[in-house]
Amino acid sequence: MHVRLAVVLTLATAFIGLYAAQDFLWQRGRPPANFFEQVVWALTFFWIFPVLPSVLACVGMLLHRPPRETPLLPMPIPVCFRVVSRGQNAAVLRETVLNVREQMSRLRLFPYRIEVVTDIPVELAISDDLVPLVVPTDFRPPRGTRFKARALEYARRQSNLPTNAWILHLDEESRITPSLIAGVRTAVLEEEESGRFRIGQGTILYHRNLRRNPILTLADSLRTGDDLGRFHLQQRLGVTLFGLHGSFILVRNSVELQSTFDVGPAGSITEDAWWALVQMEHGHRCRWVHGYVVEQSPETIRDFIKQRRRWYVGLVKCVLHAPTRLRYRLPLGLTLFLWSVSWIGVLAMYLDLVAGQSTLPVVRVAGNFSFAAYITSYVFGLKMNLDNLRPRPWLLRPLRLPLYALQIALIPFFSIVEALGVIYGLLSPDSGFHIINKPGRSDAVTPHAWVHVRAAAAVACLLTSVIVASHLPPTSPLVQAVVHLPSVTGFASTQRSPSLPTSVAPVTLPEQSTGNRMQAAMTAAGFQGGVTLYVDSAGGGQQDLAWSAQKLFQRLAGLGANSVGVAFPVFMAGVAASTVYADPQQTPTTGTLSTIIDAAHRQHLAVMLRPILDEQTLMDPQGDWRGTIRPADARHWFASYGALLRQYAEIARVDQVEVVDVGTELNSMQGDSAAWRNLIADVRAVYPGQVTYSVNFDFERLGFADALDFLGIDAYYPLNVPEGASVKQLEGAWLTWISDLNRLRAMAGRPVVITELGVRSEPGAHLKPWVWYTRAVPDMGEQQRYYEASCSAVFQAVAGIYWWLVTLDSPYADALHDTSYDPLGKPAEESIKACFSRWLPPLTTARRG
Repeated sequence: MHVRLAVVLTLATAFIGLYAAQDFLWQRGRPPANFFEQVVWALTFFWIFPVLPSVLACVGMLLHRPPRETPLLPMPIPVCFRVVSRGQNAAVLRETVLNVREQMSRLRLFPYRIEVVTDIPVELAISDDLVPLVVPTDFRPPRGTRFKARALEYARRQSNLPTNAWILHLDEESRITPSLIAGVRTAVLEEEESGRFRIGQGTILYHRNLRRNPILTLADSLRTGDDLGRFHLQQRLGVTLFGLHGSFILVRNSVELQSTFDVGPAGSITEDAWWALVQMEHGHRCRWVHGYVVEQSPETIRDFIKQRRRWYVGLVKCVLHAPTRLRYRLPLGLTLFLWSVSWIGVLAMYLDLVAGQSTLPVVRVAGNFSFAAYITSYVFGLKMNLDNLRPRPWLLRPLRLPLYALQIALIPFFSIVEALGVIYGLLSPDSGFHIINKPGRSDAVTPHAWVHVRAAAAVACLLTSVIVASHLPPTSPLVQAVVHLPSVTGFASTQRSPSLPTSVAPVTLPEQSTGNRMQAAMTAAGFQGGVTLYVDSAGGGQQDLAWSAQKLFQRLAGLGANSVGVAFPVFMAGVAASTVYADPQQTPTTGTLSTIIDAAHRQHLAVMLRPILDEQTLMDPQGDWRGTIRPADARHWFASYGALLRQYAEIARVDQVEVVDVGTELNSMQGDSAAWRNLIADVRAVYPGQVTYSVNFDFERLGFADALDFLGIDAYYPLNVPEGASVKQLEGAWLTWISDLNRLRAMAGRPVVITELGVRSEPGAHLKPWVWYTRAVPDMGEQQRYYEASCSAVFQAVAGIYWWLVTLDSPYADALHDTSYDPLGKPAEESIKACFSRWLPPLTTARRG
């Protein structure tokens, strides 16, 4: 039970910890801002692929339990420890033989013998329990089998073992344990009693060189976790879905004699997996053996990568060429496909650290679960290695937590070297059998170990530097140094130099400007005459965004506008949500915003950047809208919203935006003045331009108005005159609200700019200007009269007007049949031009003559 609890706690801690780390490092919700980030966003979908093997691994670990304690009585059935080696590492072979003898002398549960199969003669301590088998150089299996499979086939033919004996296949560096001896005895007795003669396999540990080669020993603890996860599950199911490990196969000799290791060249690289597939085809099944074999990790990173490359290439050949039905090869093929693309997921993970952007929620859940399962496999594997460390595991108890922490910290390094093995196999599918160097017993730390430490430290430093650098404020010396590099300076020189405007109007147009006279007149008068563009698509919704924006802004400049509001949606999951985020599909990317801003500046239009909390996703039958949100955690909401605003403030700084609007109609949140002051201060720390906030027309008081450069208002005041009212009647209805605007200006101690003003082109729209969707018939005169009357009524009370709204599709082809707010292509467009012409110098007309 404690094992299962440990797995669940580790998995849950890793899963929650990943979310916490991501939310700490990045404000989730920022959409991809350029082509690089769009590529990274697409690559994150590869995080979904490991979900299935991760689930299988977790199920296998949860099913793991220690064997029941039973009396260990000897059995008469013999067991052969068959060790296969080329014979080049005689010292290691001698240690393996000695290990078997020592362990069997302590726990003699069955008759045994040791068969050592080598390509060249090796001098060993001869005894009755040892049978050396040297493969003749002229031994040629009919199918041309090579490498270890050739030696196994020779031993199969030449060994005089009785058919009822059992064979435990080992590698030259394998070490058996008391648990293995007991597990083999139990498995053999159960199979002999049932007559099923299943093929057994258990867990392989890699703790032998923890002291002398710690980095790669910790890396190989993943293999132990994989044994206890996926491989344990397949053994419990009785089918070799993922192959077998050749260094721990328990098989009855009668079963081995019925098969062959003459697997041909294609099967000679991973002969164990090929042989396992063939055994399934022949109807043999597998089982779990409770016991541990201890092996040794590669000594060098190069050997580590080459070992993984050999496994990958060999398994591919098994899937393609093994003489079995497709259904037996398909699970292994799927595993290989996931292994083949795993490096893409790893690449996406590290590129995403640089980008720090949003991912789809389902992708994030899948990726975090898979990575949490990955971490759990490492931790569970290390736990089993430490639990079975001999002879004094208690010596490592004080070091357990540091070892777990070190292993988790090194997972980025481990994932890179694991991925390099796959990439190496894809780029260079060598057909050879690379033998890695595994020296004998020694306590000295190898020189290779220090190379591993340096390599791991370099990866850790690189990742840390990337994360730290990406979180530096724009004013930091490092960022400023990068900005002033020659390659950056050349680009930056094409942008206008930043300056803090001294009035609420856009900066004065330069003398050489070709901007029209209405623009220049309003700018000189300190008035913002603008139209708001609303963009609700990540890419702007246009094939040629720059051309569409240029065409629109040329039209607005022709009307005399000197400013444009660029509004776009940001989102909450509901009125009680505590996170504000940018939607990858509906919120414009950084690149989209930059293109639009540049097009506006080219037409001498100052820009007000307005992220607006989307209302359509918040409205419900209870009447909720953006002004009635009630986050469950207001503190987290402000942190989330503030982090999002800082990203847009950075865009505004880089693109020389004149004004940033930090909020719109957030009535229910306006009471926390301290939080808003902190948020505004954070924006100003990034952005040197003007800052405003847009209140709704029905607000009472704003406690942080003095922190703004000017106060914005969305002036959807109801004008209480009948449908079809004349311009004069509409002007008269404004008088009540003009006093309200004057009160607002006095209360705020700041100039007031109307950031939204307009009505739909339908009958009686002036009665409820805020109603944005009806099914009324078009009425172009209503909209035109409202624009004319409103301009006359308010222009002396405010420092600017932004008409609401236009889109990149404006004007619509059927504009005269359109009832939306959009004034372009309608009679109201001429009212806008007439309104802006009010700021022409008085003698302009006379000078024309």
